[in-house]
Amino acid sequence: MVIKREVAYGIVTGLSTFLKCEELQDFVVTLGTTKFGCHRFLLAACSGFFRALFRSGMKETESKCVTVEDISSETFELILETMYTGHGVLTNDNVIDIWRAAHQLQITFLMTECEEFIIRSLSLENYFDYYQTGKLLSSQPVTKAAWWFMLKNFNSFVKTDAFLELSISELLNLVRSQKLVVDSENDVMMAILKWTDYRPNVPLNDLSEIRKLRCKRFQAAIANANENNLAGNTTSANLTPSDINLQNPYSDKRDQNLGILISNTRSCLVSPECLEKLLCNPLVSDNKMARDVVTNALLYTLQIGNLILVLSHQ
Repeated sequence: MVIKREVAYGIVTGLSTFLKCEELQDFVVTLGTTKFGCHRFLLAACSGFFRALFRSGMKETESKCVTVEDISSETFELILETMYTGHGVLTNDNVIDIWRAAHQLQITFLMTECEEFIIRSLSLENYFDYYQTGKLLSSQPVTKAAWWFMLKNFNSFVKTDAFLELSISELLNLVRSQKLVVDSENDVMMAILKWTDYRPNVPLNDLSEIRKLRCKRFQAAIANANENNLAGNTTSANLTPSDINLQNPYSDKRDQNLGILISNTRSCLVSPECLEKLLCNPLVSDNKMARDVVTNALLYTLQIGNLILVLSHQ
């Protein structure tokens, strides 16, 4: 059935005259200390929450009033304006509050309007907040759009505190995505290390001293691996930091996931300099899976480099 624009406009214009008018109001919605006189028919037509309430026979139906929690009076006033007038009330500042409220009140058309507004408004300043809210409200369109935005702006995202709060599954899906946009695989490796190294309320000076001591001891092992590789000895793939016995007192389960994360990167595209830096880091050297992946990648890149050098002299 085709809805004629002129007819729809006429109906909305008629309804809008009742927004600020107490005439024929037959229900009161209370939010905090603010009361809103409303029309049951319009509430039921737009909101699944109110429609179910009016059909339930609960005491609120008899008393003709209800108290709604977790929605501010300012937000509800904007929702009423939309319902009565069809006006666009969404802004970057209020869209999340209205979206949450529309979800709570089951106002489907307004939920869709919020999602479309958010997708159009994604930016470096707001995309992660929208992503988190999208997950909370089970909004596939918003989470998908925000996720794509993260993939395209990974280098910027890594610099934010929000990156450090990602779950292991979210970070894993990011680094192994074929659509991840980065300047080089070095950036991916260093981002993983940054996420793994994140320790709330840990004295950074303590961690720094531990790294310095371990790095000095591990440099010799790296140099030995390079020399063995140049001599054609690949047994150095079993390089271990057994000679380094300093322990990291600030380990947690993020460390346990480091090997899984690194093994899902394109490690053979990482520069030798970055790989050596990774092997020098105690987080990598303490994790067998991560250490093996990085060591093998380093040996591979050195072999490729030697092969190119040989071919260039033929």
